[in-house]
Amino acid sequence: MCSALQAQKFSGTGGKITDDAIPSIFSIKVAGLPSKIDRSFGLEKVCVNIKHTWDNDLSIYLVAPDGSVVDLARRNGGGHDDYTNTCFSNDAETSINAGDPPFTGSFLPEVPMGGINNGQNPNGVWKLYVVDTYPREESGSLISWSISFGKDPAQPTEFASSTLPIVVMQSAGVPVLDEPKTKVHMHIIDNGPGKKNSTNDKANGYNGFVGIELRGRSSQRHPKLSFAIETLDSAGQKSKAAKLLDLPKDADYVLIANHSDKSLLRNYLAYTLYGEMAAYAPHMRLVDVVMDGQYRGVYLLGEKVKRGKDRVNISKLDADDNAGDSLTGGYIFKTDWAQGANNGGWFSKYYPIRGKELQEFRFHYPEADDITDAQKSYLQQYVDSFEVAIDSGFTDTKTGYAHFIDIGSFVDMMIMVELGKNVDGYWLSSFYYKDRLSKGGKIHAGPIWDYDLAFGNFEYYQGYAPNGWHWETYGKTSTHIPRFWHFLAQDKQFQDSLQCRWAELRKSVLSLKHIDALIDAAAAKIGDSQKYNFEVWPIWGIYTWPNAKPYEENYESEIARLKDWFLMRITWMDAHMPGACK
Repeated sequence: MCSALQAQKFSGTGGKITDDAIPSIFSIKVAGLPSKIDRSFGLEKVCVNIKHTWDNDLSIYLVAPDGSVVDLARRNGGGHDDYTNTCFSNDAETSINAGDPPFTGSFLPEVPMGGINNGQNPNGVWKLYVVDTYPREESGSLISWSISFGKDPAQPTEFASSTLPIVVMQSAGVPVLDEPKTKVHMHIIDNGPGKKNSTNDKANGYNGFVGIELRGRSSQRHPKLSFAIETLDSAGQKSKAAKLLDLPKDADYVLIANHSDKSLLRNYLAYTLYGEMAAYAPHMRLVDVVMDGQYRGVYLLGEKVKRGKDRVNISKLDADDNAGDSLTGGYIFKTDWAQGANNGGWFSKYYPIRGKELQEFRFHYPEADDITDAQKSYLQQYVDSFEVAIDSGFTDTKTGYAHFIDIGSFVDMMIMVELGKNVDGYWLSSFYYKDRLSKGGKIHAGPIWDYDLAFGNFEYYQGYAPNGWHWETYGKTSTHIPRFWHFLAQDKQFQDSLQCRWAELRKSVLSLKHIDALIDAAAAKIGDSQKYNFEVWPIWGIYTWPNAKPYEENYESEIARLKDWFLMRITWMDAHMPGACK
């Protein structure tokens, strides 16, 4: 036994890394180690040598014999080349995503690898997955790789119980990629409000298969990742609606990481407040996530923006709805990045105020692959009519912009964007929907989406400053905000509606007393889980893109900072809200 506890290194050969976005898998057979790896003896280090142009194409994963997966590196290094004598160790000082190619030396992996030292038997086959995420582009090869075990192993996070529901996923040794979805088993433990949930408790919030893939754009640069989830049938083959916790039954959900938001609460607060203001906001639940035996942190489990009775409640639109009233709705469209799902669309006739590129509106429901030519034409013409009316300055209720949009929903959207100075507001993750003419038929703004970089949590475009109008400040630098938001913000009729709505909300949903109570209740709900989250992701006191200074040193000071933001921002908006309430 003594000889077995000496540090041991196992080496493997390499081979070609295919350029078709399919994992290239390399194996090492481990034998002669103790039957258990844990906090006293276990995995210490993984080293690789890779020849590959354009390192940003590569993702690298380690898979243990029990199926536990560790993300070693994901799309680092930009257009530079190679991983040369690159080692991943939990006692390194620099994260791999902060290193420079060819990454020679020792680095922290993307995800802490201590979770692999979970008491499993290490004797067996260990696998290295290397994925070239861009097919038909650059190719390369793994020259060599090794894994080392010893008496100074990577330490697992001691997470066992929580007052939050616990989402447990097991991928059976297959890494979760950007696409396609990976089939994993998921179960949820929720013993009720205020009660302790243990990872050993019986599943009672869900128990079955799901398809899971990475989601987000800029958020994928962070080590703590967000996921899209699709619930599957008992065989794990087809999509099937299911109820997760107390959320309305559906098949499509999200797990949002909120890595840049050290309060872990900004999205949760935004959806809660907007849900109290408007007809619908995505329902979200704070949860703890354990994946492949490794604690991954505090997440938001909830709904994606989607048509449905319990989501955006508009008429169902089928492929044969190409004439009459049925052609007029329902639709969901958005302004967002070109990458991602549901992104076919059409270009506006009008440039943004400063922009030299036309704004593109993108189909969300029906999806770009499903919407018919007649439906495309109708929606585009209706939005064009709205833009023509507002650009022409018409205010008449029959010929002006009020004929085409639900003003109250645009007022609520602007209030939420401005309250948070949401850097994505107005032009990214911005949704709109339209029902049939027989059901009102006007364009509604909303629901809101993506507020982790709001409420003082952004270092650019004065997103950190509690004063100033975001539409105006950002509009002076951005080339993207749709032109109609600038016209609405300066229209007397719209300003009067803003003033009335603001005064109403300040007495209820947006009172400082109410907001402080929501923050306190949510922070209490998270409880000790925030400690585990920041043990896995130790980002206190340091810059995490795109945080504004100062970088708080603990959770309590971050919560105090968030409350101060609301106080200062609302005070400024009270004094500068335009219009007169009649």
